[in-house]
Amino acid sequence: MSEKPPDIPQPPPSAPEPHGPPRRPGGSILLGIGVGVVGLFLLFLVGGNLFGPGILVAALVYLVGAIVLAVRPRTSRFGAGLLIAIGVWILIGAGICVSYFAQFGSPGG
Repeated sequence: MSEKPPDIPQPPPSAPEPHGPPRRPGGSILLGIGVGVVGLFLLFLVGGNLFGPGILVAALVYLVGAIVLAVRPRTSRFGAGLLIAIGVWILIGAGICVSYFAQFGSPGG
């Protein structure tokens, strides 16, 4: 005997999203990199002369702030840009430092 399987209800077809495609995480990576490089430059150039050893605390505040922004979905791309800016800033600073010492020699040497 062949029995017909019971009717299994099918889920309704999914409706199109009313507000368009899902949004990507918020912010702009390029804006974060630009703001971060300029901010770090000002922080260490101006802040180093004004604050002295307190500059390390300011750098730590920058790092913690960038991490907090990178974790939050609305500002994740901007925060990622701020974190990338740290690496960019180190590369630029190291290049300037090496070119200076290569041209003039090391101090005291």
